[in-house]
Amino acid sequence: MEAADFVRNPAVWLKGLSASAATLTWGSNFGYAIAVEKVALETLEGVSLEKVRGFWSGGERIHRSTIAAFAEKFAPFGVTCAAMHASYGGAENAGGMTFTRLGHKGVRHESVDAVRLYDDLAADPVGDNFRGSTSQFVSVGAPHPGLEIRILSELGEPLPDGRIGRIAVRSPSRFLGYLEDTAATSSRFSGEYLMMGDLGYLRYGELFWTGRCDELISVRARKIDPSEFEAPLANIRGLRPGCFVVFGIDDRRAGTQHPVLVGEFREAAGVSPEAVALACRAAAVKSTGVTFGDVVLVPPGTLLKTTSGKRRHKHYRTVYQVDGFAGLRINARR
Repeated sequence: MEAADFVRNPAVWLKGLSASAATLTWGSNFGYAIAVEKVALETLEGVSLEKVRGFWSGGERIHRSTIAAFAEKFAPFGVTCAAMHASYGGAENAGGMTFTRLGHKGVRHESVDAVRLYDDLAADPVGDNFRGSTSQFVSVGAPHPGLEIRILSELGEPLPDGRIGRIAVRSPSRFLGYLEDTAATSSRFSGEYLMMGDLGYLRYGELFWTGRCDELISVRARKIDPSEFEAPLANIRGLRPGCFVVFGIDDRRAGTQHPVLVGEFREAAGVSPEAVALACRAAAVKSTGVTFGDVVLVPPGTLLKTTSGKRRHKHYRTVYQVDGFAGLRINARR
């Protein structure tokens, strides 16, 4: 199925699962969110999803709220929370690395102290009564047999459970190297371990993915992954769900970076581009304690994703640095 066909009509996916009696399927968090938003239940007459024992999410940050919303909406058609799963993989390992276990009651998730997360790269779980700011993470499962995962510090030292570092993998199915690029190949290995471009931490023998190494935004010595802004911005009226990117731009005078948001504006009654920009700033401050140095709103269809549904933060950072989306910006520069 072409990604564009799915975005236009995500019900085709669910109908295909029913018609083929499929038992496993994969999608991105964005894909599950689009299905929740766009699929009208009355269009699924005769559809049964009871045979699907694994709705797997991967490829980008997974939000517990998205998983729960999908299971709840499509429960009348046989979807259960126990069928919702998560995985992690990479092209350099020729496929999946970690998987949550079939038959278990959904995926593990936890809230962690956001201050410790940003300041100390430590994921300290907190309870419902915690009054400080939090970040939520979903387990992407345990490594499959024959594969070992370590979390390494910037100095290449193994980190204990709950400490965030670079994900390193020892695997029999890793790639040999990049074509005609020995320098890039050597940079991806530390002894027997393949160095992934991702950050995460371990707990219960399972991996929790927290972000991409080369997409972190440095704000006054705090390292913030763009995915931290996904949940706060998910329900901003006038901002197309899932159709935004966040990246850091160097501020030489301040000696730090400021986050920039570029998002697609969707017209709605009584909502102006300026009001959407203000709502985005307020949501960012409430969630992360930092605001956007610039909010750029562009027409629908401007921000293309990868074929697997991933946001292209780095690409649009480059576009922004050229002209600030001057020809597409529909709100005044702030």
